[in-house]
Amino acid sequence: MIKALKVTYKGDVWIDPAIGRIILDKVKNIPVHTLTADAAVISDNLTDRELEVLQLIVNGCSNAAIAEQLCITVGTVKTHVHSILNKLAASDRTQAAVRALRSGLVS
Repeated sequence: MIKALKVTYKGDVWIDPAIGRIILDKVKNIPVHTLTADAAVISDNLTDRELEVLQLIVNGCSNAAIAEQLCITVGTVKTHVHSILNKLAASDRTQAAVRALRSGLVS
């Protein structure tokens, strides 16, 4: 709980990776046609780096973990996440991950 509060206070989104994985596993079985056409079209505009970041989000990584793995700053990760959310018309990381999985952008 304290970790969630600290992460949220810093402006990041926190979700327990175990819970995130359960949610993502359940939505993997939802048919792709449930995506909106706009989200599917917009998703084609993701850069290779944004796809890397998106895959790590789906894997449950925090911004700090993504930054470390990709050898970039946390600020750069936040910029990529913001861009991903905009391009996928998602309101948060979980929704972006769900859309990415449904559309087959990541596995």
